Amino acid sequence: AIKNMRPGRVSKIILHFSTPFWFPGEGTINFIWTNQELETSDEEDGWITSVNGMYEVNSTDLRMWVVGEAANVVDTLPDDDVIAGATKLIRKFLGNSELVGPKRITRHTWLTDPYSLGTWSYPSIHSQHQDYT
Repeated sequence: AIKNMRPGRVSKIILHFSTPFWFPGEGTINFIWTNQELETSDEEDGWITSVNGMYEVNSTDLRMWVVGEAANVVDTLPDDDVIAGATKLIRKFLGNSELVGPKRITRHTWLTDPYSLGTWSYPSIHSQHQDYT
């Protein structure tokens, strides 16, 4: 069964805000990028184009998902760089350059953790029903 599973790369980061910019219960932001934006993203914070969304955890926290190869990148960045990238992303999509970003983040670098080496798994085309029973 394990041979039929495939690893996925996801970095889950909790963004902690002093003052939320969203209404309670409405803290979901999904990001959609144009092909041009994806092609012209810069090296320094190009990982932000792999953030598929931010989702409300509670009244002051959002959960940010970084997927694919960018999850490997973001797991190696200092917290300040991740905070700066998340702030840039929120400001861009909400059209508010004055919006205050998160004060800190909480995360575990699962992709570089020698005991897990990843965060997600999914069935391959070789998986069979018996793999799950």
